[in-house]
Amino acid sequence: MLEIEVKIFDIDKAVLLDKLRLLKAVKKREGLLKVAYFDFADRRIQKAGEVLRLRDLGFRSEVGYKSGRKEVEDMKCVEELQFFAN
Repeated sequence: MLEIEVKIFDIDKAVLLDKLRLLKAVKKREGLLKVAYFDFADRRIQKAGEVLRLRDLGFRSEVGYKSGRKEVEDMKCVEELQFFAN
């Protein structure tokens, strides 16, 4: 599966929420996202420009591994392997 993630940093939250309401969007959940990053004592994952992460979403956990970061046409691209655990 190919996932394209876009991050938009400068938004007007009130305008965005109004547009979502007009589209009849419904909030599914709200909660705290806890994240922990892991590496070896010699920091080999970080030195390789990679990331090993565990996220606690409250209702399930997600393990993610990011590697292969590169710049393509002013975009940051990275390969990510992730899976969910309950």
